[in-house]
Amino acid sequence: MNHLEHSQKVKSDAEVLLDEADIIDVYSEFGRVYVIGSFAADLMWDPDIDLVVITKNLEESSKKALEKIVINCYAEFYGWINSLLKF
Repeated sequence: MNHLEHSQKVKSDAEVLLDEADIIDVYSEFGRVYVIGSFAADLMWDPDIDLVVITKNLEESSKKALEKIVINCYAEFYGWINSLLKF
């Protein structure tokens, strides 16, 4: 598999994940959601998706989002980086 094929495969897998887990809708409850990074640039290599959520209250929204994600088992890893949520 060449680099382009690998990138396309990783992005295809990411699209399935975003769709099946309904991640955009989950985060939309807390603010405006933007998919950024290599996914948005169509240059995926590693299986990660970068999201930004613009919200009025970062701390409150982060806590509510984490609670919803944990309760619904949307992710296998949870952590805090610089007061921002990382999945």
